[in-house]
Amino acid sequence: MDMETLQESTLNIIREKCSPDWVLGIFNGHVIVNLPNSGEEPRLAYKKAKKEITGCIKEYLPERNIDILIEVRSGSLNCSFKLALTL
Repeated sequence: MDMETLQESTLNIIREKCSPDWVLGIFNGHVIVNLPNSGEEPRLAYKKAKKEITGCIKEYLPERNIDILIEVRSGSLNCSFKLALTL
């Protein structure tokens, strides 16, 4: 699977299995996840989103030959993490 296909698959999984309320996109090799303003502390919102995204990707896209780079944006906080390749 090439990078573009993997990113599109990741977007679809996050949209369908994690949260339809998140605004998603791809920029500079990262899957971007914009969280809605829920009034929650941004760092806590990031941690919850990261846990949910990681669980969804591990369940629905367990075999990856490329690292997935994800950036979660919550208010003024932008944090990135990597889901490493599994093949």
